[in-house]
Amino acid sequence: MIIDRNLVFDGGLALAFVPITASRPSTDVIDMGVARELSPGNPLAITVLSNGLFAAAGAATLAIDVQGSVDNSAWTTYVTELPMSIATLNSRVVGGQPFAMALSMPPRQPGAARPRFLRLNYTVATGPFTAGAVLAFLNLGRDEIETYPRNYVAAF
Repeated sequence: MIIDRNLVFDGGLALAFVPITASRPSTDVIDMGVARELSPGNPLAITVLSNGLFAAAGAATLAIDVQGSVDNSAWTTYVTELPMSIATLNSRVVGGQPFAMALSMPPRQPGAARPRFLRLNYTVATGPFTAGAVLAFLNLGRDEIETYPRNYVAAF
């Protein structure tokens, strides 16, 4: 997977996992330069990788909103990932690799303003988290490769 640094919501220059303890917006905002249609023709995906180390004193949950803005101050929510429990966030780590939560950008509603800025907003309920982090970025599609056991034996 190739990640464009200009399309990263959380991860910084080092593309490192960024902690989430309480509700907050993403650490970076994507500025598209001009207000534009988000995904004409091909759907865009937002990939959020969990480090699988989420913990809390209680039963904290995490919901993720994809938001857009024309002025980088008033934000409109386009889509929300339903709240995920700690067990769900941590069980999504498969084979030591973070599980990608892929959110598709919905088409713009007729009459709605075209956004120039994009961000994610994380909502922590029944929190705070005491551990856990994400790496989030915008990409062209879901980067998921399902591997299966081979159906043959190689013998020489």
